[in-house]
Amino acid sequence: MNASLTALALLLCCSYTLSAQLRGVVTDMEGEPLPFATIYIEGTTQGTVTNAEGLYELELEAGEYRVVYTYVGYQDVDTLVRMSTDPLTLDIRLPEQAVDLIEAVVTADAEDPAYAIIRQAIKKRSYYGKQVEQFSTDVYVKGLQRITEVPETFMGDTLGDLGGILDTNRQGIIYLSESLSRLHVGGGDRVREEMFSSKVSGNDNGFSFNSARLMYFDLYRNNLLLQRPIVSPIADNAMRYYRFKLLGTFYDDNRNLVNKIAVIPKRPEDPAFGGTIYITEDLWSIHSADLTLTGQAVNLDLLDTLHLRHKQVLVAEPDVYRLLSQSISFEASIFGIGIEGFFVGGFSNYELSPTFERGFFSNEVFKVEEGANNRNDSYWDSVRTVPLTVEEQADYIKKDSLQAIWTSKPYLDSIDRMNNNFTWINLLTGYTYNKSYERKSFTIQSPLTTVQYNLVQGFNLSLRASYQQRYDRLSSRRWDNDFLVEYGFADGQFRAAANSTYRFNRINYATIGVTGAYKQAVQYANVVSPSVNTFYALFYHQNFMKLYERSHIGLTYSQELWNGVYFDGEAMAAHRRALINNTNYSFRNPDDLVFEANDPQDPLNFGEQAFPENSAFLGDFGLRFVFDQKYLSYPKRKFIIPSKWPTLELRYRPGVTSEETYFQHASATVRDNIPAGLYGYSEFRVTGGAFLGNPPTYFTDWQHFRSNRAALNTSSSYLDSYLLMPDYAFSTTRPYAEAHWQHHFEGKLWDRLPWIKSLDFQLVTGG
Repeated sequence: MNASLTALALLLCCSYTLSAQLRGVVTDMEGEPLPFATIYIEGTTQGTVTNAEGLYELELEAGEYRVVYTYVGYQDVDTLVRMSTDPLTLDIRLPEQAVDLIEAVVTADAEDPAYAIIRQAIKKRSYYGKQVEQFSTDVYVKGLQRITEVPETFMGDTLGDLGGILDTNRQGIIYLSESLSRLHVGGGDRVREEMFSSKVSGNDNGFSFNSARLMYFDLYRNNLLLQRPIVSPIADNAMRYYRFKLLGTFYDDNRNLVNKIAVIPKRPEDPAFGGTIYITEDLWSIHSADLTLTGQAVNLDLLDTLHLRHKQVLVAEPDVYRLLSQSISFEASIFGIGIEGFFVGGFSNYELSPTFERGFFSNEVFKVEEGANNRNDSYWDSVRTVPLTVEEQADYIKKDSLQAIWTSKPYLDSIDRMNNNFTWINLLTGYTYNKSYERKSFTIQSPLTTVQYNLVQGFNLSLRASYQQRYDRLSSRRWDNDFLVEYGFADGQFRAAANSTYRFNRINYATIGVTGAYKQAVQYANVVSPSVNTFYALFYHQNFMKLYERSHIGLTYSQELWNGVYFDGEAMAAHRRALINNTNYSFRNPDDLVFEANDPQDPLNFGEQAFPENSAFLGDFGLRFVFDQKYLSYPKRKFIIPSKWPTLELRYRPGVTSEETYFQHASATVRDNIPAGLYGYSEFRVTGGAFLGNPPTYFTDWQHFRSNRAALNTSSSYLDSYLLMPDYAFSTTRPYAEAHWQHHFEGKLWDRLPWIKSLDFQLVTGG
């Protein structure tokens, strides 16, 4: 055993001595560093990318190499390098790309030569998009976000240095992360990414949200999804969104003639890039791109600009190019806080004809390997593709120290002592008492914000409180408790409700809960929120809320049984009693107008109870099927990607009442979102159901449909409610069906009306 270990150690030492590091700085001719320039070995996809300071490092074995230095908009420089076992420093200056201007006869109706080139590229778009349907590649991604300016105070609170993040200039890095992944593409939409290394500054328990899949921007697609679909400069419909201008031509290092073309959006509000795209003559492939997007084009107000640099390299003769490096940088601002950042990706070690085993591609499209965040500094120094800048090195050191402080009991206790102080503002916002080190919190909502009004209780004052216990840093296991006590001044009644839930994990989200209530006033159907009803009742003499009393105890459970198959269920023993109006007060003509009665079936029933007092045992069980559900796997966590297929939900609601009458209700719902590209997306919901056998005796158990007559109401979505239908008008015990549809234009129409677009309104139609 000892001999084997000795031999392995000698082999590792020999391997180390056979390689050395090529390093240096890439600048322009004025000596200014070129961030995210690409360096690679000619004829291979082995390479690296410069950091934000223009510094590069490339590990090479002893031998002779022709190294190519390239940056979009600059001339390539290639040089012969002889590597020994000693490090070699080689600084490179890149001259701006000299282009040969095209001589053309200019006439009034002449078309710029760029259009003919773009048309050829559009014709070849599908060819290059499907040219390599299967491949694997290693991907290094670095992401950084930095605060560039921040006010001293925000909404009256002093922001300080944000826990040590900000320097004396009130600037600092808020996110720094690196990752190494292997990206596999199997044709069509089959993709799998395996992240085997992840590092997040200041969080040794965190995992990078960098993604090789999202970094692989494919300009051969018609649209690129960035908040909204963005039209590629060589999309089939590119001529509708772009103007083009040929800026000149040059020969690349493969002696191919390359056309430099300006890409100009026709309208600033269009989902289109600006900048430059380079198209190879005769091949009509994308050589590289230097593109920008504005916040207006993306429909994202906080975004100022987004800058995309895209560099491809020849990996197989004669015309097989693959993405070698890509950088995405951005500037944004929100509430006076300036933010800038970037994501840079280096792609290497392409395998163009990989053999994938049967079942290799599954619904798990992304997986972080266990222990991916446990790599030490020596490991990262040996595999890091993009060198760290001085600022990034300092941030890792600083955040490691800060993390030890941030997670310590003395620090967390000191923060709690400061935040747990009760001030007058808590009367408006509520009060939370934290014990952060123990991961506990207790919250009381402000009594001033819980005063509501309805005709049964009159003005009612409620006390809402919650208690939360988290059992690990990721909140995978947690215990949540909510309590409510309220008093109605018109009926003189105290009422209470409570529920307690325990979540076992964040993979299948298994959750068990207990609920209970004493004389709780509940709606027959979720028609209106209490605050909206308060406004309408007091100011417009309209009371939409119809209430009955329920005391109950119940048990709930929910879990993802298998990928895309979800179960939720509730069993409840309840005692129910009808309620009547106890006040007729409103701010508007209280003596002249009379409210409707509290009976949803008879608004003129002011004397009799709406239904006899009764007890019942009720159930509500559901299965939801999300077909072809894709997901991301992290240790102890699972994140769902919205499916492109419809979702089916089956529900079964049985019940038995004190008169030994038994009813069963079954229903099925299909819902889906249908993308329409640049024209937004549609969504629909179709539901059908029926009572099996005998119908329920009491109106509380009928099938109710959500109305939404209050213009301010937000208690239900348009897909679940009717805007003008009278409340409870179509409640039924008969078989029923309903369908809802709406289309979101995502700015497609109103983008052309700047005075409306400035209001950030969204146009939605439906029925």
